[in-house]
Amino acid sequence: MARPRTFNEEEIIEKAMFAFWQYGYEGASIGDLEKATGISRISIYNAFGDKEGLFLKALRHYHQIAHNFFDDAFVKGGVASIIDLFEGIASNKPDDAPQRFGCMLVNTVLDVETVGEKAEQIVQDCRNDMLRAFRGAINHAVIQGQIDSTEQQANDRAEFLVGAMWGCWTTARSQRDNRAAHGIARTVLDAVKAW
Repeated sequence: MARPRTFNEEEIIEKAMFAFWQYGYEGASIGDLEKATGISRISIYNAFGDKEGLFLKALRHYHQIAHNFFDDAFVKGGVASIIDLFEGIASNKPDDAPQRFGCMLVNTVLDVETVGEKAEQIVQDCRNDMLRAFRGAINHAVIQGQIDSTEQQANDRAEFLVGAMWGCWTTARSQRDNRAAHGIARTVLDAVKAW
């Protein structure tokens, strides 16, 4: 009797994440997901319920990666962390780098007509994480004497940074090339360095 094929769920979710990141929720067909994950559609349905179930797992995984990036070290880096982030956005990426397709969270917002409330909540939670991290980095920079900022300015600057970052990724997504966002990222860097 043949043994059922087993697979590593975390690996499948990671591979699916990159497929959804590249194609978007609507654009990623079951065939794309089969190819990306190396498992059949029946296995996808058995393990995750449906395409949306796999997508939500992949989106939560992406959120966890973003959450880990915007950690205490990012906050304690102050202005340097913000500069490093936007310098990274302004840098060239290899042709196969997922960042060339924008940000999976932003791509999900662009697919808002086809994604459900659960996906919208994950996106909002991640955006809140980013706002907290940027506010924390700005406040840390104030404490360290790197910049001057009132509480309202810190809140406004954090909103500006999240908006600019998402604008960069939307531009990259629409152009299918992160280099299209380089001018935005460089302009943000000029603003941050002037603080």
